[in-house]
Amino acid sequence: MNAVWHRRRALLAGAPVNDFTADQWRAMKVAAEGRCHYCHEMRPLTMDHVIAIATGGSHTASNIVPACQPCNSRKGARIDWVAEPAA
Repeated sequence: MNAVWHRRRALLAGAPVNDFTADQWRAMKVAAEGRCHYCHEMRPLTMDHVIAIATGGSHTASNIVPACQPCNSRKGARIDWVAEPAA
């Protein structure tokens, strides 16, 4: 999903701060070199809110990490989640 959709979702969910831009997301993915923040595998990346918007997290660069879809889905809204080592 694209950064514009995420920004709108954050706005509708009432995120306390909503200032993350599409340019910041592109720069974050480049800096991650295509690797998931959690498992470090090279996979297509999705936007993961470390503290979920549903639990009061903000839509800011300090609360977003690039994550692969499997890690993002497994993490859910948990904050203390750690990825299992790659098999």
